[in-house]
Amino acid sequence: MDQAGSSAKNVGILLYDGVQATDFTGPYDVFVLARPAGAPNPVEAPPLFRAFSVAQQETVTCEGGLRVLSDYRLDSHPPIEVLVVPGGLGVFRVREDAAVMSGSVAPPKPPSSPPASAWGHC
Repeated sequence: MDQAGSSAKNVGILLYDGVQATDFTGPYDVFVLARPAGAPNPVEAPPLFRAFSVAQQETVTCEGGLRVLSDYRLDSHPPIEVLVVPGGLGVFRVREDAAVMSGSVAPPKPPSSPPASAWGHC
């Protein structure tokens, strides 16, 4: 499905070893299928979001052993306006990871505006 759209917000989904697959695939589906309310033809309506995955490495191993490829790396990704941090046992290691917690995936916050993203996990 084409996610292009000039007003679509970028949604970065953080992947890490030990992530629970349903905790990132569910939000991914919600974001890529979201369309403006009241659109006469949702199939042809422009998407509200562009969702993509971001990880430290190309291949991430989920809980249970499923391996997935990340769209982007932490050091090279499009601007992120909404950050999703999915759950899983690996989230405890992520919280201690300086490269992730330093804000490498979080958007910069202008001093006089509300935060552009919030940390939390599913």
